[in-house]
Amino acid sequence: MENQTQKSKLVPVSLGTALVLASGSVFAEAGDLAEGATAAISASSGTLKTVGTAIIVVVAGIWVIKRVIGLIR
Repeated sequence: MENQTQKSKLVPVSLGTALVLASGSVFAEAGDLAEGATAAISASSGTLKTVGTAIIVVVAGIWVIKRVIGLIR
C-alpha cells in the first residue's frame, strides 16, 4: 500500500518539475530571465514581469525540490 501511495505522489511532482524546467528554459532561451535577474540585482530598472517570472520560477523550483525530498524520506 505504501508503494502505491508513493507512486501516486510521484506523478504530480514529476509534472511540476517538468513544468518548472520548461518555463525556465523558455525564459532563459529568450534571455529575459538573465536580463531581469541582472537588472534586479544591480538595482537598475528591469521589467516587473521578467523579475516576477524569475521569482516564481525559483519559488516553484524550491517547492519541487522539497516535494522530492519528502518523497525520498
